[in-house]
Amino acid sequence: MALGKRKREQQDTFWVTADKLGNGPRNAFYDRLNQLLAEVDFDGKLEKAVEPHRSSKRKRKNKPESTDASYRRNRRNTLDKRGRRLRRKRSERVERTFAHLCDTDGLRRAGLRGIEDVQKRFMSAATAYNLGRVMQSIIT
Repeated sequence: MALGKRKREQQDTFWVTADKLGNGPRNAFYDRLNQLLAEVDFDGKLEKAVEPHRSSKRKRKNKPESTDASYRRNRRNTLDKRGRRLRRKRSERVERTFAHLCDTDGLRRAGLRGIEDVQKRFMSAATAYNLGRVMQSIIT
């Protein structure tokens, strides 16, 4: 028995171009259905029925100017490049800091009783972390 590759016949490709596809008989049900739908203008009626529910612009009515300005500023900040950059930076700094406090400083569980005591503990841990960051930036 000899080692090596066997000589095989090449299989034809499965790719068939659109011009080689046949125009055989179609399903009579769907032909008749399309004809009936065209007669009653189904597409036009459906578009008219859906149009009131589809609005590309949000309508802000009866809102004070101050909330309208903040709405537009927030919308702009979330959509433009600057807003995406700020969101990325927030996720890198704030959320990482919170995760660090929870993991390394043991703040996932509070061994204290009362919300005031837990807040004091969390604030002291956050202050210590921030102080460490300030000192690190001064040294380096």
